[in-house]
Amino acid sequence: PRRRPFFAASPTRHQIDNRANERVLQRGVYAEKRRKYATLNECKANKSKYNTYAVVTEIVRMPSRVNNPALIVSKLKIKDESLHALSDFRFDILVKNMQEMPSLEVGAVFRIHEMKVEVFNGIPDGRVFSGYLVTVVQGGVGSPIEPVCSNPNKDLSWCQDDTKRVEELREWYQYTKQGGKKEVTIEEMTAAGLYNLYCKLVVHNVSDTGQHLLRVEDGTISTIRSVEHPDEES
Repeated sequence: PRRRPFFAASPTRHQIDNRANERVLQRGVYAEKRRKYATLNECKANKSKYNTYAVVTEIVRMPSRVNNPALIVSKLKIKDESLHALSDFRFDILVKNMQEMPSLEVGAVFRIHEMKVEVFNGIPDGRVFSGYLVTVVQGGVGSPIEPVCSNPNKDLSWCQDDTKRVEELREWYQYTKQGGKKEVTIEEMTAAGLYNLYCKLVVHNVSDTGQHLLRVEDGTISTIRSVEHPDEES
């Protein structure tokens, strides 16, 4: 007898949607495509918008109505490990009502979306015009990571990459508060920060402007590119 041709059944639209949803959930993304994030030292183009993470280092002004009575403004200083040890990044939150203002706490980690940067006298600062663009994670190292957004009408988008970044900033902020007391080798210093280092002084030069330039070694090799300062013999 002749066999009937075999045709594989095509997946239904419902099955395709379910598979896509499973892949999204496996990646840990719940509401939107993963955004591109910048460090604070990259947020410097005038009139541009950035997504970033930062730690609140100072509340300069609590929420209040200022020049425009229709807006409530809070002025903060924020920071991440990309900035110089003595530098902060000014950040303003402008909202229409207090329900929209996120919780403010020194040491909290902010995930900020669509931060608009403006540059004055070569110094950038940022602002958002909605508190819904800020997700707040309070607490320090070892505390539960519980992101909170003031927008009640939108599901929070949060994934493992967000959690990892919060953990990194918590550890960095705790480290800087302790005054950089961690002892490291030269090869372990891969980012800006404060370090304790046991090393041997090899060369000590003084520049024309009075700056002291030291060449040190500890038996390890640095991965950071540095500038060689010539002495009288070279």
